[in-house]
Amino acid sequence: MFESMKRADRIILLILLFVCHSLSGQDACIFSLEQCLAVGDALYATQVRQSNARINECRNRMFRIRTLPKVKLDLTLPNMVNSISPVTLNDGSEMFINRFYMSSSVSMSLSQLLPFTGGTVFITSGMTRLDNFAPQRTKSFNFNFFNLSYSQSVFYFNSHKWDKRILEKENAVYEVSDIQGQEAFNQRIVELFFNLYSIQKEIQLNRMMIERAERFVR
Repeated sequence: MFESMKRADRIILLILLFVCHSLSGQDACIFSLEQCLAVGDALYATQVRQSNARINECRNRMFRIRTLPKVKLDLTLPNMVNSISPVTLNDGSEMFINRFYMSSSVSMSLSQLLPFTGGTVFITSGMTRLDNFAPQRTKSFNFNFFNLSYSQSVFYFNSHKWDKRILEKENAVYEVSDIQGQEAFNQRIVELFFNLYSIQKEIQLNRMMIERAERFVR
């Protein structure tokens, strides 16, 4: 907000400098208030409004990204374990056995948010490899080809709907702020225009008084 106001002040200053430079030349150009406002509207649209619109569009885009499908890849590098741990035997007894094994796994999941419920659908697929080195050397694989699941909070509100409402209100506030910024910008131009006009009239009056004084002295 403050950056926009600072940028607006710089634009107004450029307009006035352009007008003053034109009026100070030999072939002076006359600018009406309507012309200054038209130039201000054009500069405001290209400078302030475009910058604010890009910020607002980025916020809307970030919200839309949340509803896109998400792909997640989990990879576990070879995890080697060498430990002495209790193991249940076939007869129900337990015995401490030295275990030396290595495990590796890779999985991929696809998730999609459901805006109307706030829940999430998951599709996962993965594979796990287990290499036993002691007490016996074996190798086994576990492959999960397709797993479909759904996560839904029962006692929690739909945060996506609330975030969407908040975004709509923020967009409405942005539109009102843009109109207010344009009106404040034009008001500042009008104030400076009439200040400049008053100074010009004062200069003309002073020149007229100097000319009369010179004629009176002569």
